[in-house]
Parts: sequence; structure tokens; C-alpha cells
Amino acid sequence: MHLVLFDLDGTLTATNHVDMHCFMQTARDLWGDVPIDTDWRHYSDTTDQAIVADLVQRLGRDGDPEHAIAAFKTAFMGHLSRAAADPSRFAEIPGAGKMLAALGQHPEFAFGIATGAWRDSAALKLELASLDPGRAPLVTSDEAFTRVGIMEMAANYARKIYGRDFSKTTYVGDGPWDLLAARTLGYGFVGVATGDRAAYFQKKAAGPVVADYRDTEGFLDLFR
Repeated sequence: MHLVLFDLDGTLTATNHVDMHCFMQTARDLWGDVPIDTDWRHYSDTTDQAIVADLVQRLGRDGDPEHAIAAFKTAFMGHLSRAAADPSRFAEIPGAGKMLAALGQHPEFAFGIATGAWRDSAALKLELASLDPGRAPLVTSDEAFTRVGIMEMAANYARKIYGRDFSKTTYVGDGPWDLLAARTLGYGFVGVATGDRAAYFQKKAAGPVVADYRDTEGFLDLFR
């Protein structure tokens, strides 16, 4: 059985833009007009928890860092919840729901979601995109600080849920950090991208790259 783990933002849901918008709004609300580096490769890890922890340290915020991170998370979720008034900002990547349903019913595959988002953020995005992971594990940056740790935990949970080891594990993601984490763990990789990001994956010999999941059978064939 092949385990397929998915990132969330930009991979299953077209939410990179709304996520960034809410993140920057939160930063301005709490910290004013301070410069925020939005190249997530410049942080200790590419998870919500790690990025905000790094920013709190870099900006020299007074008080308890854990309290500052919790305050940011609460304010961010407020912005994200208000953004949900326009569900079109939380659409699925085309074909994602049909593809997950096919994976969940296929005897050769198991799947899980391993995302750097916080759990409340991930749950809201999945709900608004009408994506139901069913019994598949969902692991977020509330459970582990690093992307590699999140992916390892998701794979471990999947072994318990499905009651078996897997012959191979592949991570599906849209960012350079997703590829790096997959290679760190020895996982296969499938990129979800178009344009410059697709060219980046091809240059790095990342493996197959798809724009979306509209061709369900073609996507499943990538793992056979």
C-alpha cells in the first residue's frame, strides 16, 4: 500500500492568497508597519508556529513569547473567519475532492494531510472547500513545530489508522520547502504548480508536476 501525504494551502485548497492576506493583516494589527519577510525559506521552518515564533524573536517583542504566538494565532483566526464570508476565497484545487474520494476508496492507497498551517486554520479551509478527509490523519503545526516532524507524525498516525506499514510514501506539495522536507525523509514527491513554480520543480528534478487533480486516474497513475 502506498501512503500519499498532502500539504494543504496551494495543494488541496487555493488558499495561499487569503492566508497571506490574513497573516499580513494580523501582523499590522499587532505590530504596526514593521517589515515582514514573506519568503518563508528565510525562517527556521515553514510552519505557522515556526514563522510566528521567529518573527516574535526578530522583532524583540516584550513579554512571554508563547503568549505573543497565541495572541497572533487568535487574531489571525479572526481575520480568516471574517474572510470566510466570501467562500470563493477558499476553493479547492480543481478536482481535489473527487481525487481524495478516489484515494480513500482505493485498496492500493492510503492518504493523510500534513500541513504547516495551524489546526483551526486547516479545519476551516477544508470545511469551506468541502473537502472531507474522512478517517485520514490531519497533522498540523499545533502538533509538531517543523514540517518534517508534521510529516513524520502523519505517517505514524496513518500506520495506526490503517493497521499496516507502507511500501512507499509520497508527499504532494506546492512549495520548495515541501520538496526539501520530502527529500529529507526519503519520500517521493509530486509538485502541484504552474508557471515559474512548476519550472522550479522541473529544474530540481522533483518528480511529476500537476496543475490540478481534474484527471483523477492520471493522478493516481503517478503512484503506480
